[in-house]
Amino acid sequence: MKFEDLETLWIAQQPPAPASVEAIDLERGLARELGRRSRMFGYSYFFLALGLAVIPLLAIINFNYARPDNVILFVLNALLSVTVSMIVLVGTIRRHRRHRALARAKADSLAAFLAASVENLEAEIQDFRVSRWGMMICMGISLLAIYVNQPITKFGWQPFAFRAAMVLGAMLLLVSVVARHCQKNLKPELLRRKTLLEQLS
Repeated sequence: MKFEDLETLWIAQQPPAPASVEAIDLERGLARELGRRSRMFGYSYFFLALGLAVIPLLAIINFNYARPDNVILFVLNALLSVTVSMIVLVGTIRRHRRHRALARAKADSLAAFLAASVENLEAEIQDFRVSRWGMMICMGISLLAIYVNQPITKFGWQPFAFRAAMVLGAMLLLVSVVARHCQKNLKPELLRRKTLLEQLS
């Protein structure tokens, strides 16, 4: 056997050259980001389903256990809670469909991985923006529920103010955590990847 034949056989038996470290790291990072956002959708579905099941049940139990002073406000609060939950559920389903389409898309180059990562980060930031507004709406509905169940004209300001302060504090804490996460983690990483994508294009 000639030396050239041995060399050809040796080259044929060698494993293919590994992909660049940067491309592999970016692929793994994108997989983690997509998985993290998928888990967030799972949590959203769980809490929305729980709310849609529990809110009407609690409304019926509360109405039969202690008839509210203002029936119209009581019914309005229950209907508003269910309506907002349904709107959020529809919006979540639409965003989840776009997320699944992005997760199924094939990326065969470093630029394609960067583009998919940028799109996913932008969608995640938009999710957090929507969630902040959702939390503010939930705070308003919660304050209305407190007023309906503990009317100021009957119980005074102290019970209402105490419960309202607890709700306000919890919501502000959640909003601040979401805002900090976006400012400290997501937005700088999005800017970095956009810069890399522009350099490759």
